[in-house]
Amino acid sequence: MAYKAYTRGDLVEGWDFFNANNPVDGVVRVGGFTTREKIAEHAGGRVVKLTFTIIGASDNTLTLSRLVDDIIGWSTKNGSFTYFSIVGVLGHDVYRNRR
Repeated sequence: MAYKAYTRGDLVEGWDFFNANNPVDGVVRVGGFTTREKIAEHAGGRVVKLTFTIIGASDNTLTLSRLVDDIIGWSTKNGSFTYFSIVGVLGHDVYRNRR
């Protein structure tokens, strides 16, 4: 998979700076800061939504690492994803076969 884009989550909507980038293949770096209040303890919501392009079957583990500053003590959990691909079925072919 390849990093494509990010969208700020609701927990960082008003932050002074927020960004995500892909410094090397296999790594996405997310960071930001605010001069206002930090994210409240036990707050619910999203920090960031990352979008990837699937470019082939490979490791599907998403690992959070090197947390710093205010989020260093957060409870985190690594994730994974599964994708499915349907090959050889086109919408117009399905309808044509029903007639």
